[in-house]
Amino acid sequence: MRHKTNWWNSVLTKSEKKNLINAFDNKKLSMGEISHKFEKDFSNLTSSKYSLATTSGTMALYLALKSLGIKKNDEVLVPAFTWVSTANAPLMIGAKVILVDIDKNKPVININDLKKKISKKTKAIICVHLNGITCDIEALKKIRATYKIPIIEDCAQSFMSKYKNKLLGTFFDIGCFSFGVTKLLTTGQGGMIITNKNEIFKKIKLLRNNGLLDILNPKYVYEGLNLKSSDLLFSLAKTQLRNIKKKIGCLINLHKNYSFALRKFSSIKLINVDYQNGEVPLYNLVRCKNVKKIIKILDDQNIQSRKIGDSLDKSKYFIKKGNLKNSKIFAKETIYLPSGPNQNLQIAKKIQKILLSNGIR
Repeated sequence: MRHKTNWWNSVLTKSEKKNLINAFDNKKLSMGEISHKFEKDFSNLTSSKYSLATTSGTMALYLALKSLGIKKNDEVLVPAFTWVSTANAPLMIGAKVILVDIDKNKPVININDLKKKISKKTKAIICVHLNGITCDIEALKKIRATYKIPIIEDCAQSFMSKYKNKLLGTFFDIGCFSFGVTKLLTTGQGGMIITNKNEIFKKIKLLRNNGLLDILNPKYVYEGLNLKSSDLLFSLAKTQLRNIKKKIGCLINLHKNYSFALRKFSSIKLINVDYQNGEVPLYNLVRCKNVKKIIKILDDQNIQSRKIGDSLDKSKYFIKKGNLKNSKIFAKETIYLPSGPNQNLQIAKKIQKILLSNGIR
């Protein structure tokens, strides 16, 4: 039986296993010193005053929105081309999610469409730095200054990506990160929130702990849920954070290989990630007209690729204004090729040969 190449390949080392066993042996199961230490390390890494660990990137967004006072029927602007959790977070609060188109050649929020959809009811903007690709930071700064609307940076796919040598997630009110399985740093499930605002920090700390300052001496200070992290899971983060530059190097080398291997094709285009200026290519996304055919060709050779999710306008519960043309095209034409910091670097050349031998040009 031939070995199958999965679309994502990331390996945890013996060091992560050792940390996990130590946490288990010392009964570090709930949120405690391991999580708090990682929060401090994360603050140091991002030069942020406050970092708060939580259960997932989705819940990081949820807590961020709640801390800003987003409530039922408030409007939150979200790109139509993103992982659905970006839009589900405000929806779960009862907010109205207004979809915004993306750029024609770049899968990030379109500034012109964003401006058109800002209204008096707009209470927050979520910009998504998709696949490490930077949104238009300078334009967003002007919008933040002009309209006084808070901006949340969804950095689920852009941990360690930079703009002008500054980490994404640190430019506006709140940055949210994911440590899911297919991320640069993984704890299986987990998320992080960063902010420089003490008021936001205090609110989120209460919100993730059932509104309590002290579990052992419960006083009902504020509303909330139990969205604390787990030391058992976050024990996996310590070594990964130390080795993060090596993992980034692997992702960049893989992206370079794809760029070289796919240059021969007119019908397939690798979505550019500007790693020379600090962006990190978490995934290898390509645009092509014959998505189903390419997925089938690769699958027949035991190489897993994956269609990207539909544009969010396909949903029944997000608000669609305008035609969201670019988001629809990207969703229709984009697939993931094998990615991850432990992916075989020769996979790009192998895919090139397979596609050429099957008449793809």
